[in-house]
Parts: sequence; structure tokens; C-alpha cells
Amino acid sequence: MGWSQSALAIYPIRAHHNFQIMNEIGNHEISDGLESRVGLTETDKELILKQCENQKATSTEEVSAFTDAYREAKKFAFTATLSQLSEEEVLSLVKDLAELTVPQTKGQYRTVPVTFRSGERGIDPALIERAMSSWAQAFAANQLSALEAYEEFEKIHPFVDGNGRVGDLVWKIATVKESGKWPEELPPDVFGGSND
Repeated sequence: MGWSQSALAIYPIRAHHNFQIMNEIGNHEISDGLESRVGLTETDKELILKQCENQKATSTEEVSAFTDAYREAKKFAFTATLSQLSEEEVLSLVKDLAELTVPQTKGQYRTVPVTFRSGERGIDPALIERAMSSWAQAFAANQLSALEAYEEFEKIHPFVDGNGRVGDLVWKIATVKESGKWPEELPPDVFGGSND
């Protein structure tokens, strides 16, 4: 399932850029011999681009960085024992995915306030570490559904940038934890717009 001519026609300005990025994404290979289920499918590649477009992160560097994070998340989902993760491992995973997605964050929590499109303010930066610790503990203890893990992560909004993309990966990993299958769709739109 690649970019159809009609899909490319919808985004005439982006079409050539997206085609180049799709080729770059397709050229990334997993070199450690994992099963084919860990490789990026055409659907994965389309979802990477859709998520980046939703989050207005469409430069070659941003798409490439999210592609790397997506690949690592998918590999992790199928090689880790998800039901036995510790709180520390969950926190480390999320910070690593954030750093891969937006290298400038260095996986560090935000230190500035955030206001969402709805006008609601995000959690106070001074409370993020404690909120993430509680969230990771609940995730590790299998107390959150995939949807709850995603929604709570987005409400905490721990990073200054990349929360929507990292949240997508959190949701996908949590879905694998629940069902054993990597979802071939974007996460549910629980907030009525992007959350990056």
C-alpha cells in the first residue's frame, strides 16, 4: 500500500517532498536480523507521514527522526517482555523515544508551561516528573489500557515538543501489550486535534 496517485495529487506541494521521504524511509533497514514483522511496512510509512503532517513536523529531519523512533518502538514492542517492564524501563523507553523523535529535547521533561488549543493549560512543569513516575508505574503494572496510557501521557504532555508523535508510539506499544498486534492506524483522536 503506497502513496496512490490520487493521494499525491491531494498534496501537490508536498507530493514530491513526501515521495522523497517515502523513499528515504524505505531505504532504512533493520540490520540485526529480527523477524519481518519488525520491519516498516508500507502502512507504517504512510502512518509516519500522516502523524508528522498532523503534528506539523514535516521537514526531512523531523520525518527521518520520527521514522527512527517508530522503528525502534516497533522493534521494542516485539522483542521486550512488555508485561514485565519496570517503572524505570517504561520511563527510559519514553525518554529515549522522545530524544529520537526530537533530538533537541535530549529526552528531558519540559520546564515551561503549555497551553493547548482548547485553552486548557497543561500540567505544571514542576509536577511532570512525579506524574510521569505514577503513569509509568501504572503502565508497568498493567493498570492502564492502551487508550488510557495514551490519553494520560498526552494530558501530562511531558516534553516541550514531540508529545503527539511519542504518544502515538506509546499507544502502539501499549496496543501490542494488549493484543500482540501492531496497530495499522493512528491513535484515537481523544483531544480533537494534534497534541504536539
